Amino acid sequence: MPNISEYNSYKADLEKQGKTLVAVAVVKYPTYMLHLELKKPNDDPMFQVDWAIMHFVKDMPCINIPSVSRIIGMEESLVRARLKNLCDDHYLIYYPENGEYGITVDGEIDFFKSSNEVYYIKTSKNLLIDGITHKLMDPIMYTGESYINRVEIKRDFIERVITSNEDRSIRDIVDRLNSMTNTNKEKYDLPLDSKEYVSADMPTLGSVNLDILFSIDKKGNVYKEVTHLGHFIKIPELNNQIDKFYFYGLAKFNYGFTNYKPDEAKNKILDFRKDDICEILNKLYGWNNIDESYYTYLPDNNGEIRPLTINVTLENLKENMTMLRQGVKVRNVLKDLQNGKVDFIPNSKFPYEYIVVSVKSENSQIIDLMVYIECVDSQYKNGGIEDVIDYIQNYGYVKARKNLIMANRFDMLEEVDNYIFIQNV
Repeated sequence: MPNISEYNSYKADLEKQGKTLVAVAVVKYPTYMLHLELKKPNDDPMFQVDWAIMHFVKDMPCINIPSVSRIIGMEESLVRARLKNLCDDHYLIYYPENGEYGITVDGEIDFFKSSNEVYYIKTSKNLLIDGITHKLMDPIMYTGESYINRVEIKRDFIERVITSNEDRSIRDIVDRLNSMTNTNKEKYDLPLDSKEYVSADMPTLGSVNLDILFSIDKKGNVYKEVTHLGHFIKIPELNNQIDKFYFYGLAKFNYGFTNYKPDEAKNKILDFRKDDICEILNKLYGWNNIDESYYTYLPDNNGEIRPLTINVTLENLKENMTMLRQGVKVRNVLKDLQNGKVDFIPNSKFPYEYIVVSVKSENSQIIDLMVYIECVDSQYKNGGIEDVIDYIQNYGYVKARKNLIMANRFDMLEEVDNYIFIQNV
């Protein structure tokens, strides 16, 4: 799953662009993992040791390991290990009947060139390709670790399934790789000066997680953008239908399937009924008996749905704190008020798919309560209960107790009462 720091990076990037993040959704986009074999210039630090051993074998098939070890300055165990490795890579063949090694055709090709030729080695590489277009993807997809989910993709979402590594699409990609310049190879995280690319076996069908960011600017313009591993990217097949994505119901994501025409869905981010909003507020804070005064959720003159905004008043805070079990919920309201928003996650199985709910209050008593609780916590953190008592006494003891009760801070109230009682005794 994506890292939460990536979302913080997204938010920061959007803020620099004058945009506010409203929602995030995860799309499983179909991909193939292409399994390649290729040759690249030999940058193995052990190559020089192997080269020396191969040339010793050329001159002396029944190689004397102690002598070679002394000449090249390596332990005998390392020489034996490299001999085994050269046999495993089919550069040498061992004949136990006479204790000799023979050099294979590949060994001749890869180790006995003129001094001015570049030595190449065989290697492998996995490469993502688009599961719909069967082409290479945005180069940014190749700059980090893009993990493929080995899950079954709905076949009707894929126009044509690759059934062989000899598929025309695969051959086109391999041809492109073989003619690619070093500049482009670097973009796709391929070894420089690599060559002789071939598709080794059947490509693996799966998906990668792409993030859809929904944001608005100060003018109310809606933006829907595709991102991956902290980067904004272009995926033609996804970008072409991105206007159809939005949240509906209890913050469910529609994955682009909608009866709306693209122009009708373009400015939609959220499409909730009153019952959906009431259930969201209940899940967040345990609020019941909710009316329209509790929230703002109105389209502007252009029909754009703004972020869901919770309006915290003294009335709805008191009404929903009658039971002691609501104490934690009230604390959450005050905490979210201080942050100005909360990320509502409709499904705990998908913690990185959420809508951003604004939390505001225009009530002076609520604002004063927030400031008071923040000051009490600061005094307690920096000086302990004695500093809290001094602050409360200067603030007004009766009013201070009412604030602690209103904020459901019975933990702090109990500690204050215990300290005062002990002091008086």
